[in-house]
Amino acid sequence: MAFMPHFAPIVVLLFLGSVLASMLGAAVFAYGVARKQPAVRRWAAIGRPPHAVDAAGIFTVVTLKTWFAESTISSSRPTRGTGA
Repeated sequence: MAFMPHFAPIVVLLFLGSVLASMLGAAVFAYGVARKQPAVRRWAAIGRPPHAVDAAGIFTVVTLKTWFAESTISSSRPTRGTGA
């Protein structure tokens, strides 16, 4: 039987994980290009003029949009602002 290095399974898992992460990043990039709206933006300052905050470098802003189907959320769950 051939010799197998001690950490070979870990190296294979790390390689497969990096391939998966690269594919996920490419999918997110392709989705942003298809929408013509980038999900990641870079700015030197955030905020409106009297309260603007300057970055020591560059701010990276990631935009995430979520959507919840009303049919999948419990109707007995209290909502914000109702005081319940």
